[in-house]
Amino acid sequence: MWKPSLWGLAVALAMTASGGADAADYHTYDRTVFLGGAVELGRYIHVRTGCSPNGRDEIKVAKAPSSGSVRVVQKMAASKFSGDFQSCTGRLLPQLFVIYRPHAGFAGLDTVQVDVISPFGNEAIDTYNITVK
Repeated sequence: MWKPSLWGLAVALAMTASGGADAADYHTYDRTVFLGGAVELGRYIHVRTGCSPNGRDEIKVAKAPSSGSVRVVQKMAASKFSGDFQSCTGRLLPQLFVIYRPHAGFAGLDTVQVDVISPFGNEAIDTYNITVK
């Protein structure tokens, strides 16, 4: 099992504290799913002006759920955009979806963490706190 060195940990902390170009953005989201169901945790897409696809994210499950399963699927879907990309709203575009399904009979709290690398090398670490009812 890999363990970080103290030097590596210090460098990672310094990069995060300094807000350097390689620092990750951290986000936390809450989701609810009912027994026997599935929930879309997040969808990831990048578009250019003119609404054409602009690369694809790389998504890795950094922390798997303890009481469910996660899958990443690509499909065509419409999304709502704002700002300069508002004209792309409603267009079918290729997107990556992170889907969670609880284990049969499980009710309670679960957590999933995904590491998302954009086509441009930006990193986001998204944590999903999931309530299964």
